[in-house]
Amino acid sequence: MDDKRARGLCFWCDENFVAGHNCRKRKKLFIFEVDKEIDGNELEECLEEPMCLKEDELEDPSVNPQISVHAMDGTVDYRTMRVKVALRGKMVYVLINSGATHNFIDVGTAKRLGCQLEPVFSFAVSVENGSKVYGSYVSKDVKWKM
Repeated sequence: MDDKRARGLCFWCDENFVAGHNCRKRKKLFIFEVDKEIDGNELEECLEEPMCLKEDELEDPSVNPQISVHAMDGTVDYRTMRVKVALRGKMVYVLINSGATHNFIDVGTAKRLGCQLEPVFSFAVSVENGSKVYGSYVSKDVKWKM
């Protein structure tokens, strides 16, 4: 990865990486934030296309969700922990990122896991590098266990 970074290449497809690069071979991304008010074994999940929020957060125009650029490209830095969890009876890897403000999952993975997706109006999520990604789905009451 250091070699690709030094040469300015995408980690997944070897094309030049520039702001707004849309990789055709992008890996699936899981990002969850631990809620301090619930048991550590059960966490709430939001689903994305590419990202989504909980329904009550969508109604508040002051909410500006954020996600780490490291989580977006699947790399792990000092703020990110990778753990294996059970989600809907399947084992998946989750990136827990202390810099993220909300919980996100790839919409294709959510569908394969049988998560119920509800369409909502499109919303923007700020990436720490200044770019934005957009989402249009939410899933309620989905739990996972570590």
